Amino acid sequence: MFFMPNKLNPQGQKLLTIIIALPVFVSSTYVLYKRVVLEEDPRRHIPHTNDTNDLLAQFEADMEKERRQQQQQEEQPRS
Repeated sequence: MFFMPNKLNPQGQKLLTIIIALPVFVSSTYVLYKRVVLEEDPRRHIPHTNDTNDLLAQFEADMEKERRQQQQQEEQPRS
């Protein structure tokens, strides 16, 4: 294993495998039980493409506003 500098004996390796695999097995079994037996819908990931598009539109609007302000400053006569 990458986090253990010393080699483990075979019994230690088996114990480590159980310690790591058991929580994964239990949680996977629970999720599968909820889906199959309790007929819950799986959790769905909702893409946030609208947020990205909104941010991009806001950025473009801000850049346009900044460009107009720079043009107005250049057009004003200097005192």
